[in-house]
Amino acid sequence: MATAKTGDEKFRVFSKFNALFFRHRIRGAIQQHQAELISTVKEDIQELQNMFKKSYTRSEAEKMSTVRDLPPMSGKIIWAKQIERQLTMYIERIEAVLGKDWERHSEGRSLKAICDR
Repeated sequence: MATAKTGDEKFRVFSKFNALFFRHRIRGAIQQHQAELISTVKEDIQELQNMFKKSYTRSEAEKMSTVRDLPPMSGKIIWAKQIERQLTMYIERIEAVLGKDWERHSEGRSLKAICDR
């Protein structure tokens, strides 16, 4: 974990070695990295939520859809699907960090509530 420089590299390590992280010795060593990654995901989800609250009609995506000559409804659907895909990716990252039962973890419950909104 110490050699991983970016968040993506850390998430890759967590997803690859997740089964080992539940041993006591290893769990203590990774808690700092785990908290760091959870806060990163929480910030990303908040940013995604703010983007959704702004609405499609006032976003850069609408302007790009107009330039690409997409009908307004198609642009809205594509925009919503992109947000949904990003949220799914963030949920997978949470699962990589906290494990399969991430919803039982205290941080996992709060993130689950945010994601459901």
